[in-house]
Amino acid sequence: IEGRWYKAGALHASCSKTTHRSQGLASELIQEALAWANTQYDFVILFTEIPKFYEKLSFQSIQEYRFHLKCRHSK
Repeated sequence: IEGRWYKAGALHASCSKTTHRSQGLASELIQEALAWANTQYDFVILFTEIPKFYEKLSFQSIQEYRFHLKCRHSK
């Protein structure tokens, strides 16, 4: 980033059963993972369809660009 090297971690996914939601379990698990990641990485990224949930855990939304190009295959 801007000519500097950083060590980035990525949070891939967190899931909970619908019957266990709204109990704070996912938040607690993610906070523990982030506490560990803080000792290993300069920052952590994730891609999500529910940014409001992660914003409560101190994540900040950034602009993402997606590109798509149709390819024609012979088969």
